[in-house]
Amino acid sequence: LLYMAGLCRMTDEGLRFVILTTSSAPLSEAAAVHARMPVLLPPSCVDDWMRNTAFAARYLREPAIGSVPLDCLRIG
Repeated sequence: LLYMAGLCRMTDEGLRFVILTTSSAPLSEAAAVHARMPVLLPPSCVDDWMRNTAFAARYLREPAIGSVPLDCLRIG
């Protein structure tokens, strides 16, 4: 199972969403197919991503964004 980072909001026209992408360069197998890839979330980060805006903002700034991080950073 892969968890992809995304954003969504409800509008007058219904639910709108995007899947966030990052460079695929750190993962040579993915880079051979395309220059971009989805931002992947480890299972341990999904709840924080969904419920904690500060966590999501920090996660997107981390250098590990180009690869699958092994664990989440806890924000106090």
